Amino acid sequence: MRFVTCQIFFFTKCPFGLLQQWDNYHGIKGLSGVFETPDHDEFYSVATAYSFAHPHMNDTRAACRQWGAFKDGVTNGADWYPVFGGMQDFNYLFAGTMEVTVEVSCCKHPHPSRLLREWEFNRDSIFTYVEQAQRGITGEVTNSTDGRPVQGAK
Repeated sequence: MRFVTCQIFFFTKCPFGLLQQWDNYHGIKGLSGVFETPDHDEFYSVATAYSFAHPHMNDTRAACRQWGAFKDGVTNGADWYPVFGGMQDFNYLFAGTMEVTVEVSCCKHPHPSRLLREWEFNRDSIFTYVEQAQRGITGEVTNSTDGRPVQGAK
């Protein structure tokens, strides 16, 4: 945890099964259902960038019938199943990092013969996900009198 809070990360990714989920944040411990963070729209945008770059993730009804339908192949993690005290919450609340979990396959433990196929399904999505870190506003805060960086500015 010390490493996460001492480094600067924009996004982190935790691969899992075939679905893109984010944000298990509940706001108040014990609260059930979805509690949207101030970054909810950004989480949704990043998650759907991944799911739509995947050949069939955006239609979970066809790909993983046992899961049912998830709009655009994504869900708020707290809406699917709550996890209290997970790394997604820690990274968001204490490190300022947006973490999503990617369910890369319907099968939690795919047979080794399927691994190359799963990589091919997810390759473009992974690159699209990484590109999302370049979105938004970037820059440096400088002093208006001498143009030097302002120390500690965020």
